[in-house]
Amino acid sequence: MAEDVGIKGRKLVADNVRRLRKEKGLSQQELAERADMHRTHLVKFENYHVSPSIDVLFRLAHALGVQPAALLSKDD
Repeated sequence: MAEDVGIKGRKLVADNVRRLRKEKGLSQQELAERADMHRTHLVKFENYHVSPSIDVLFRLAHALGVQPAALLSKDD
């Protein structure tokens, strides 16, 4: 059960990062550079393979011009 919650959380963050990246017209490479990370690491987040650390979550939010909470919220 706790694993299911973790997987749902990982998917929520990944979907929000991907959606916001596309809304801003950024490629994965552009976002990765803005967030000071390697593109392959971003790909792993967007494909649900790994969860970002809190530091990376904040860097991604900053690079996307949103508050970190926006990456953790459902887009209803």
